[in-house]
Parts: sequence; structure tokens; C-alpha cells
Amino acid sequence: MKLYVIFLLSLFIASCSIQDTEKTYQYIGVQCVDEPWVSWYKTSGINFIQEPQEKELIVMYYSEQEVEVILIEKVIPDTSVCEACNVCSKGYFYFIEVEGSSEILEEDGWKLYE
Repeated sequence: MKLYVIFLLSLFIASCSIQDTEKTYQYIGVQCVDEPWVSWYKTSGINFIQEPQEKELIVMYYSEQEVEVILIEKVIPDTSVCEACNVCSKGYFYFIEVEGSSEILEEDGWKLYE
């Protein structure tokens, strides 16, 4: 019985530590400023037969930074958007779920989403 309780406790602790490694971040683009993955793509010299989708660029960019992307969602709220450079939002934002926390995401302007 004691061994069974230890086994269940170790499973619980392991599952808690796995869940704690997945973090969700939010990115809000700003008018007239390229997202980090767009800037990277423009200067990478990578040529594709077919233009990659933005989600594919995000995964490629962060895999180069050794960040494992689990999920990406682009949200386009039904709101008006101003066009002032470096001030106004582009009218959409991203949520990204990654394995572990990553300094590069925060350096690129992502904010931890709780």
C-alpha cells in the first residue's frame, strides 16, 4: 500500500511539473514595425516555392531560437484601428504556447499571458 501511495504521488508531482513548463504569451503588433519573424524572413535568404504562412514563419523563426512552439493563434477583434506608426496596434494579436519560458519571446515583445 505504501508503494502504491508513493507511485501515485510521484505521478501527481510529474504531471504538475509538466504543466508548469508550458507557457502562453501574447504579442500585439504595432503599426509600421515588422514582427521579429517577418524581419528574420526578409533577411534570411530562404527561398520557398510557395510563400509560407505567417504561422509557419513564427514556428521556423522560434525553432531557430530553440523555442518549441506548441500552439499559435491569431486573433482579429472587431475594433477600429488607427494608423499612427509606432503607437497604434495593427488590429490583431497573437497567442503562442511554448514549451518552457523563453527570454527571446520577451525580448521580441511577447508578454506572458495568465
